Amino acid sequence: MKINRIKRIIAILCALQFYFLLPGARFNGFLEPLRVTDDSAHASDNEVEKPDIQWFKQEMKISPKYQEKKEGILGMSWIHFLTMIFLTVFFVGSLAAYYMRNARTRKIIERLLQEEGDKNGT
Repeated sequence: MKINRIKRIIAILCALQFYFLLPGARFNGFLEPLRVTDDSAHASDNEVEKPDIQWFKQEMKISPKYQEKKEGILGMSWIHFLTMIFLTVFFVGSLAAYYMRNARTRKIIERLLQEEGDKNGT
């Protein structure tokens, strides 16, 4: 029974991980940021920021190798993404190993207590 609960917890953790990795799967719910509806207070971000950022980069003479690049998933580099996947898999595996070790220890203790009770009872 507890194994099914652990499997459900692992499935929920995996689902949450994919929810945050895949932006197309998100719905417009409470997790989305609030949007400003007053156009007079704020101009469109695309129209104002891009020329300003380009001008700043030109004035500061920032090398293209230090500028932002969109690569991998959600702008992360592939090595960073793969490292995070490895750490997530390792964490889930560690939880499973911890649970299996505790279950086995519990069974051994129950068996020892049962044997002790049999010796004392006869």
